[in-house]
Amino acid sequence: MLTLIVRQSLKNGTVKTWKLRSSNTTHTFGASRDADVISIAPGTKGIQGVFEFKNDQWWYINLDMATGVENTGSPALCLDKEQKIDLKDCTLR
Repeated sequence: MLTLIVRQSLKNGTVKTWKLRSSNTTHTFGASRDADVISIAPGTKGIQGVFEFKNDQWWYINLDMATGVENTGSPALCLDKEQKIDLKDCTLR
């Protein structure tokens, strides 16, 4: 089992950390109360993305292109090393 540790940081210094287990292959991220990983950023709406475990690797798939990942040209980002994902009002590591 491969565990992904996700750390969300806001610009005001607030931080939240989650441990995602590969036994559940998808974890939704956003402000929705139905999200698996509920964002602490006040500007997050609905389901913004998905953390997915496939082919023995973790991926982040951005579902909101209007407020999504600023540092990639693709909605999917392989998390095969420590990554910094800059969203509109927060950062994920």
